[in-house]
Amino acid sequence: MYCGVTNDVGKRLEAHNVGKGAKYTRSRTPVALVCTSVSMTKSDAHKLEYRVKQAPAQRKEQMIRMDGEPGKPVRSKKEVIDRT
Repeated sequence: MYCGVTNDVGKRLEAHNVGKGAKYTRSRTPVALVCTSVSMTKSDAHKLEYRVKQAPAQRKEQMIRMDGEPGKPVRSKKEVIDRT
């Protein structure tokens, strides 16, 4: 599972899928987007990214599914950050 911060999700996803994204995703293509949030400041996004990367795999899966379906945007930055 990969977690990252960007202001252009489509461009980032395309870069990962053509092998130009993060080193982690280069050998794991194709990648699929499972969760996004557009209601965060850059600072909040980086804080969440750090917390996600520190979480055990089982907790990451719970975070992805907290809204029911992968790919559905998360509800709010406060709910995401408070749930970890």
